[in-house]
Amino acid sequence: MAVEKDNVLRLQFDVHTIEHLGVQMYKTLPPVLAELISNSYDADASFATVIFDDKSEHKSIIVIDDGCGMTFEELNDSFLKIGRNRRKQSDAPTPRGRKVTGRKGLGKLAIFGIANEIEVQTVKHNLKNVFVMNLQDILATDKEYNPQIIIHNEAVQEQSGTKIILRQIQRKSEFNIEELKEAIAKRFNFTDTSFYIQLQKEGCETQTITTETKWDYITSQFQWEFPQDDTSENNYAAEKGITGKIISTEKPLNKHQNGIFLYARGKLVNSNDFFGLKTTTSFAYNYFTGFVNVDFIDDYDKDMVTTNRDGLTWENEELDSLRNWLQNQLFNIAKEWRIKREKNKKEEVSKTTGINLNAWVNTMPQKLQDDVNSLVDKIVKDEEIDETRTKNILNELKNIVPEYPYFHWRNLHPKIREVAAEYYMKEDYYHAFIEAAKNYKNAVKDKSAVNAHEDFDIMMKSFGKDDDKILRVVGKYKYRPNGKPFDSKTLGNIEEAQRYLSSGVVCGGRNVLSHEEIPDLKTSGLFTEKNCLDMLSILSHLYERLDDAEQNR
Repeated sequence: MAVEKDNVLRLQFDVHTIEHLGVQMYKTLPPVLAELISNSYDADASFATVIFDDKSEHKSIIVIDDGCGMTFEELNDSFLKIGRNRRKQSDAPTPRGRKVTGRKGLGKLAIFGIANEIEVQTVKHNLKNVFVMNLQDILATDKEYNPQIIIHNEAVQEQSGTKIILRQIQRKSEFNIEELKEAIAKRFNFTDTSFYIQLQKEGCETQTITTETKWDYITSQFQWEFPQDDTSENNYAAEKGITGKIISTEKPLNKHQNGIFLYARGKLVNSNDFFGLKTTTSFAYNYFTGFVNVDFIDDYDKDMVTTNRDGLTWENEELDSLRNWLQNQLFNIAKEWRIKREKNKKEEVSKTTGINLNAWVNTMPQKLQDDVNSLVDKIVKDEEIDETRTKNILNELKNIVPEYPYFHWRNLHPKIREVAAEYYMKEDYYHAFIEAAKNYKNAVKDKSAVNAHEDFDIMMKSFGKDDDKILRVVGKYKYRPNGKPFDSKTLGNIEEAQRYLSSGVVCGGRNVLSHEEIPDLKTSGLFTEKNCLDMLSILSHLYERLDDAEQNR
């Protein structure tokens, strides 16, 4: 009987175990493949290659590694023994110094969640064993199932390793190895960089996964590393050996990326989560993700991980301190993020648009400064507005409210704006007006060629309705759109207005102000910013009439 025992493989189980822990619990590819890849890692492999085939009639998946392989005895005592806790027998590191990820002895059942037939080929010490298991045959068997042995202890000159072939895959859609790459990458956070994963499919570029691959799908803006950025008073992260980092991104994350992933011994133990934190109270949490190692949870005698390794059993009191620590870290990080993001937004706006927010706002009158500062503050602090939108909004706002807005909003004549701008920006409103008035006077003199010394005489001789006046400012506006002429009184009044307004600017502005001291004019309120702008507006109107003026022949 001993010989017979040595030549028979036995899978011992309860049918309900296969159904509930395999068929029902594992329905998607990533967690199933993660279990097989974990086995390769625990076998001290340097790689695990996953080959997908959906070209043939029946889909299949092959997982190959160069690990230590299994003997016939180890297949019976380990691989085919459901619920075997390897760590109770020995939790010593592997020859490569790895701490094994397996604990429950249930991962092998995951295969039956997606495949109906499994072939295992394994080589160790130059002995090869191959067997096949069929799900329907297993479910039809009571308590013990004997896999079909294809090869038994055959001497071979092959490298140690294991190949597992999953056939009759229960899947209609094609395998997308680009999507699977991201999903699988997030399930591991190995510190051993000597291990990598490859995904292969005919007609597709091979995808390689390392412990850093999961970061390829996320663009970090700010990051917090542990244990050095731990904000707890008792240095909980250092005490518990917690490592990893939490990052924020510039734009909100997708739901499958958003949240913190927890790992023990490099394997996922809790999918993206915020651990009971009320994330609806702040949009900030939409920008956070992270990969944090909490290896210490594997030191408990009690298993803290759910059967399908999708989450920790948080109802255990031993995990209360971890949950509280995670919540506090995220809460404090969110506060710090708001400050950093506000500063970064302002710096990005300044760098990419040339808008210096402080300098821009300081060019405005106080009342307008308060209003614009309040609006800018809301835009910069709004958690839902990213940097790109912030830049666009502030650019639009600056177009509406430019530097020295009261000056620009007057829509002054280009010549008036050119000569007055420098003085106006220095708050020298007196010279802003005087220089504009001088420019206008010279332009009138040049166009009319009046031979007069006094500014007043130049205006009186150049403009007006009388026949002896040199310029006609409405010469090309004699007719209405219907072709009928304007009333002569209308045209005459405009000519007279040009005459007296031009003279008035000289008499009431330039000639008067030239005799007073600038500080007295400004401090007393006799000539304010508004007075300056009003006078510049009048000059602009007169300049536009002058542009249209024709010689009166």
